[in-house]
This record gives sequence, structure tokens and C-alpha cells, in this order.
Amino acid sequence: MLHSRLFPTSVYPKLARQTEKGQEGAKSVTHSLKQLDVQLVDAGMYLEGANSPSIADLLLLTELDQHLPQTFDMLSFESFPHLQAWMERMMVQDFYDLEPVVQVAQLLKAVVAKRG
Repeated sequence: MLHSRLFPTSVYPKLARQTEKGQEGAKSVTHSLKQLDVQLVDAGMYLEGANSPSIADLLLLTELDQHLPQTFDMLSFESFPHLQAWMERMMVQDFYDLEPVVQVAQLLKAVVAKRG
């Protein structure tokens, strides 16, 4: 969901700034991230309140990692300290690897750059 709302902003930033849809998408994403940040205060370490990650944590991480500076650089998580801490906990798990996401982002950016 977040990716579909922000992708045009990242790949086509000039176009996104000029459209009402791009601005609405950014507001909607910010609202969702604020809610998630608050939810993480109540949940604790992971989304389901458990001591270890659940499938919900993994699914959310794979949505959010697309927005990191190393990938498409669409969002800053600095305004969401609980979400940022959760991401840091998730990204050091043995099952997680950001590198494939970085590689896909680089390839897609190269394709877009060639097309102008």
C-alpha cells in the first residue's frame, strides 16, 4: 500500500510534486506511519506484542524497506522513533537481507534514468 502511493514520488519526483494525487498520497502515508508508531508503543518489541517477530512484522518490513535511503529513498522514518527502532530490530534478524532490495532499486533507477 505505501509503495503504490509513493512510487511515483520517488521515480518521477517532478511529476508527483505537481499532482494533487501525489500530495494526497504523501499525507495518507504520513498518517498511516503515525498510527503505526503509536501502535508499536503499545505492542512492545514486535507488532503482535511477542518477544519474537511474527509474519506481520516480516510483511510490514518488506513494505517499508523499499522506502529507505539505500533503496528508493521515499521516506524518512526519523519522525517515527518507535517505528524506526522496530525497523532496526527487524533488520538485524538472521532471516533478513536488505541487499536484494538495494539491487532491485538500483536496476529500476537505471532503467528510469535511461528513459528520461
